[in-house]
Amino acid sequence: MCFMCFYKLLFTNNIIFYLMKKKKCLKLIQAQGVVLVVAVAVMAVGCGSLSKSGSAADRRIKLEKTKGDPPHTSSSLRAFMKDGEGNRKTGIPVVVRNNRSNAAAASVTSTEENVDDIIKLLENGLMRNDFNVKDRIGFENVMSKTEGDVDYEMLQKKTKTDLVFEITDYGTKKYTVKNYLNDGVPVPFQKEVIDKSNKNPKKWKKEIVPDPQTIVGLYIEIKVILMAQNEIGGIYKYYHTPCSDKDCRILTLDPFKYLPDESDKVEQVWFENGAKAAWSEFINTVAIPQLMEEMSQKNKTTN
Repeated sequence: MCFMCFYKLLFTNNIIFYLMKKKKCLKLIQAQGVVLVVAVAVMAVGCGSLSKSGSAADRRIKLEKTKGDPPHTSSSLRAFMKDGEGNRKTGIPVVVRNNRSNAAAASVTSTEENVDDIIKLLENGLMRNDFNVKDRIGFENVMSKTEGDVDYEMLQKKTKTDLVFEITDYGTKKYTVKNYLNDGVPVPFQKEVIDKSNKNPKKWKKEIVPDPQTIVGLYIEIKVILMAQNEIGGIYKYYHTPCSDKDCRILTLDPFKYLPDESDKVEQVWFENGAKAAWSEFINTVAIPQLMEEMSQKNKTTN
């Protein structure tokens, strides 16, 4: 009698309700003392984790980091950063502007990010690296008055700006995840689908089908222009790939939520639709540090 009680406890995940219905079993448990009650509770809680969200095993996601094209820095830009104007204590006068092409804009299928917010993040990052960031609105006003092709050498004389950082592309990048690791063993994401086409519910067909999940990352492409030389000094593209530097822990499978080990934020929400917090982290910890290194290092690709 009480064996059946324990059996049902393991599969109902509702201790109080069931014990209230089975008074004989409850009395027997009480008669056996606290140890038996605790044992039943532990058994029930352990089985309670076998919910729709999956077992409480160590479930993880690991993605391969996305790598863009190799960065290109011209010898002119590298020399500029090392000598002459690049060493002025007042800081190199620069401006940041959006110059994303219509084709690049059309390729972004996610919610449109606010490019002004991204520009401000880049401006702040450049100022922290001792650049003299100039007002982009004034620069755009002067630029709008030029006729024909943009002559950056002429703009440099009028605006007293040495470098232009142009955002040529940016957006979110979606990663499709087909499998996760359950205690180190690959397991496919799946879901149950019921075919209810038959009027008789008893003849409905159940099928387990693949259910790949989506994780959202970010990317940005920046072009650096040497104003006085009227030439492109470098082109750089950076990606944020979630769950690539460190594995992410899956919190629940239904709904699908995951958590990076080193953070107390749910990254899936954090990076959804290019949230401001995501862009701030990406620009400050990835784009700016790598951009500064690649503009000045001698061991990078040159023309």
